[in-house]
Order: sequence, then C-alpha cells, then structure tokens
Amino acid sequence: MAQFSILFQNDEILLINKAAGVSVQGGEGILHPLDKELSAQVGYQVHLVHRLDKETSGVCVLARTRKAAHRLTQAFKDRNIHKVYWAVCKGFPPFKKGTISFPLSKKKMGGIEKMVPDEQGAPAETEYKVLEKSSGVSLLEVCPLTGRTHQIRVHCAASGFPLLGDKK
Repeated sequence: MAQFSILFQNDEILLINKAAGVSVQGGEGILHPLDKELSAQVGYQVHLVHRLDKETSGVCVLARTRKAAHRLTQAFKDRNIHKVYWAVCKGFPPFKKGTISFPLSKKKMGGIEKMVPDEQGAPAETEYKVLEKSSGVSLLEVCPLTGRTHQIRVHCAASGFPLLGDKK
C-alpha cells in the first residue's frame, strides 16, 4: 500500500506528501504505484503532471481533471512552477551558493541506461545553496532550473558532493 497524505485539494489539483520508497507510477514489478493507490482512495482518476524518484520524499502535484493536467504540465514545461529540494550530500560544495551548469544525456553503461555529463547532451542547470555543514556532510537547498532526468543527483555527484546514500 502506498504511503502518502493529502495536503491540499480543490476542484483542479491535489497536493500530496509522498513517502520515500513509493513509486509514483506503475512499471515492471511495481504492484502499488501512487497514482493507482491515490485514485482508489479518493474515488476518481488522478493525473500525474510530474514525478519524484521512488527514493525521494516530498510534495507531488496531481491534477483532478485532464484540462487541469494539461495546464499544470505546461506550467512545468514553461518553468512557471519553481521546484525546491533539500539534499543531504557527502562533502561540501566549493561555494555557499552557486549554479551547476553542464549538459546531460542518457548513455548505456553495462546494459543500464544512466544519465551522465555529456557536452553533446541537453542543457541542464541546477542552483544550490548550502544550508548546513557538519561531520563531512552538507544540507543543500537545490533548485533545478531545467528538468532533466536525475539532474540533481548527476550534477551533485559530478561536482564532487554526491547525494548521501544514493545508489544510482
């Protein structure tokens, strides 16, 4: 059973707090994706407009209608919705705040597709601000300015301060 709580809802949107370890959408081997579990709980079909990785906890925005889903999806594409994440990283960025900017692309590595830095890839930018530092780890506020798959984890790792506990 998916773990989430409803934070807000109106006629068009639904905001939920997704627990870490919950898959947002179905796929191979995923028995209880959040979108199906949530639809069953609220009694109507919800529409995903963005995703969080299974390992990531946080607020997900879902639409209650197709029309709202289209508007919200466009707002994400147009970057009218500002995303903010908190990340615990191993090590420390070189500056209190900054922008990580290098292109990313999917590459097959050992039979697995991975996002990697690639000069020929799609542009990607992530702003960060150090909130705390202690015992070899840092707490960052990170804001992806573009929406590449695994952008935050790749930018942080390639910059020398990988996400703590990241297995990918």
